[in-house]
Amino acid sequence: MSLYKKIGIKPQWDFYKYYIDRKGVPGKSFDSSTSPRDPRVIKMLERLL
Repeated sequence: MSLYKKIGIKPQWDFYKYYIDRKGVPGKSFDSSTSPRDPRVIKMLERLL
């Protein structure tokens, strides 16, 4: 099954960010305009690690 079908969000442009946990479960996604250094992205990564 595709990631789109699992979470229902299509990437709109390059650098769309999907976060997937260690078990392969999709988490939050962020659009291309979101910086990798955005506090929301960092918080998500810290939680998934």
